[in-house]
This record gives sequence, C-alpha cells and structure tokens, in this order.
Amino acid sequence: MFRKNLFLLPLLFALSLTYTACLEAPSKFSVTSPEPGQLIRDAGAFEVKINIDETFIDVGSLQAEINGVPMITTASNGEYSATLSPGSLLNLSNQLVVMAKTLEDGTPRVLSVEFSWEALPQGLEFLEEFVKDPPPVETADLEILHATTRRQNAILRVTFEEG
Repeated sequence: MFRKNLFLLPLLFALSLTYTACLEAPSKFSVTSPEPGQLIRDAGAFEVKINIDETFIDVGSLQAEINGVPMITTASNGEYSATLSPGSLLNLSNQLVVMAKTLEDGTPRVLSVEFSWEALPQGLEFLEEFVKDPPPVETADLEILHATTRRQNAILRVTFEEG
C-alpha cells in the first residue's frame, strides 16, 4: 500500500511549494492606499500610495489619473505616491487609474481603484487642548463598517463625562 501511494509524494511536494510561493510572493505593482470602496474624509491630506517592484516595473513610466485628470507622481526613499494636481478635487465617487510598463517587454500594467469621498460635517473642529488632555470617557461604542478594509472602516462614538 505504501508503494502504491509513493508516486503522490513528488506531486504533493510540488503543490506545497507552489502554494507557499503564492503566499509569500510580493505584489510587483499595487495600490496600497486608497483601498477599493474606501471612504475618504480629508481631501486635503489625500495621497495615493503605490507599491512597485523596481526589478519588474519601469518606474519612469509610472502615471496616475483620478477621474481622468493626471496626478503628480513622486518617489521618495523607494516609496511611490501620487497627489492631486493643483485645482483638482475629489468627487463623491472617484475612479483612480495607475499605469506603468514592465521592464521586460514594455507591457502596460493598469490598476483601477474606485473609492468615495465625503467631506467632514460642517462646524467640526479639532481643538488641540482637547486632543492633548481630553476629559474622562463615560461611554464608547465602536461600529465596524467594512470588515474587508483596513482604513477608515469604523465609527467610534464617545461620550465624555461632564466638564
């Protein structure tokens, strides 16, 4: 019986190597922020984060557009980002497209991310003294919005004690 199943060992070994390689293989070109479906609240601090494997992608070909408008792409210490061009604004619903070519044969790689933007409520103000020394918390309630996203996926409601 053992000899009958011996031929399965090389097959199982090959499958386990393939599975491990898929788990550990970093993405050669990806958008890490914003995430698909993410709600952006602060358009002034909006920035696209791009992960690039420089051994696979021609970084000189990197381009980003939001709603068809070119963005400003920059590199700093091996990290790539894109920001809104002067005069550009986010819409309630946004389409981000990031493009770059492979080094091997110049094949274009295109990534698309849809996300939304909603301004912070009128009159909302962050007081520096309150941030540094808030009053004691009476109650806190956390509501998870989207379990699949890592950023801006929850609402925290806090009631502070009087005074």
